[in-house]
Amino acid sequence: MSSKRKVKKVKADCLPDKFVVINCPDKKGHEKWYKGRSLANFPCPSRILLCGIPNCGKSLTIKNILLHSKPLYDRLIVVSCTKETEDFNELEPHLILDRLPSIESFDRNYR
Repeated sequence: MSSKRKVKKVKADCLPDKFVVINCPDKKGHEKWYKGRSLANFPCPSRILLCGIPNCGKSLTIKNILLHSKPLYDRLIVVSCTKETEDFNELEPHLILDRLPSIESFDRNYR
């Protein structure tokens, strides 16, 4: 038995010039966006992938997200194309990797 959901189509030019909150019923106990919350203070948990050409502000964006997080993160794991990156040294990362690890390589404290 298949159920068809009706999805209301919204024209892109009708959207406000800000993040739009879209609730997901299977996300319980997660932080939420609220009025006055900094746009750089992403709710936890978050998975963020930031891509762009060299020198376009990727590291600066990530640093701002980390600095605006409340509470601050306990550990920082940096995954970069080059393991020799020094972009995040002042944030004292716990680990710097040059490729994405398998989820099994982390213990529960990192999830």
